[in-house]
Amino acid sequence: MRDTVSKPRLKDAIDQKILDALEENAWLSNEALSKIACLSPSATLRRVQRLTENGVILGAKAIIQKEDATQFKRIILFAGLASDARSAVDETCRVLRSGPGFHSAHIVLGGTDIVAVYNAPSIETFNEWAVKKFHQHGNVARSTTLIALADVTEPQSENDLY
Repeated sequence: MRDTVSKPRLKDAIDQKILDALEENAWLSNEALSKIACLSPSATLRRVQRLTENGVILGAKAIIQKEDATQFKRIILFAGLASDARSAVDETCRVLRSGPGFHSAHIVLGGTDIVAVYNAPSIETFNEWAVKKFHQHGNVARSTTLIALADVTEPQSENDLY
């Protein structure tokens, strides 16, 4: 049986230039995009329309900063394990991955055994999971939860701390 759904094909390298530019910045003006593609604005617009009609460009999405900064929380969880047996560690990792907004986890050396990072929808949601699932898990000997107040980034000026 032949598959009737085919992947849309690009016409040429100019299409790829347009797609690469839009993937990097979907908010490029048609004029700026036409300069990247080395085409007139009208020819560039026709190509973008064709790529959209053919299902290559599916859309663009704006990611909006919510006014309520408490909506999403970066939470860091340090876990000390009761057992370092492979099966116990594997099960603990499975439980950690089930947490709300799970981002990553790392088995580490030092004062703790595992560090997990979450982008939780709320502190309450994370706390509910921690009480019902994580702390009930038999291999957790101790844990510490931290809530990130800000991300440290490269300073934009001398006055920026983070």
